[in-house]
Amino acid sequence: MSVGESVAIEFKYSSFNVRGFTLTQISLPKDEQIPVGFHLELEFSLDDEKQILICRLSTVIQIGEGDEVQKCVELDTESAYNVRGWENLQKEGKTYQLPDDLLVTLFSIHYSTTRGVLIEKTSGTPFSRFILPIMNVKEILFNSDGKPRYQVRE
Repeated sequence: MSVGESVAIEFKYSSFNVRGFTLTQISLPKDEQIPVGFHLELEFSLDDEKQILICRLSTVIQIGEGDEVQKCVELDTESAYNVRGWENLQKEGKTYQLPDDLLVTLFSIHYSTTRGVLIEKTSGTPFSRFILPIMNVKEILFNSDGKPRYQVRE
């Protein structure tokens, strides 16, 4: 979208689904500091026919360093949003250009919900101490130069 350009788009939260969850049983020292890494893969897609924007997040939690890195938790989630004002979106080929503020809002909702699901699913396990950090989702969505790290595709 052009800077300062106003676009009329409305959305409604439609659904949230856990597409997959894996908890790998590995032994963890109880009191030691363990290096933890979070790997996030984000995907946005649009369904023209249904006028739905889908946000998918694949989350992998890894522990260890170097050759000792092990995946311990994998969580794949999906949110769907009904979108009105579809005709106001810019499209280049099969890629849509959506307002940054809209995507920040929708991804914030999705990330927070995924964070809560992860807390619930790891509750009572040694992995409950590895939760997604609270963060500015703009750091996930955009590079330091402000360019998006994502594409919105059909």
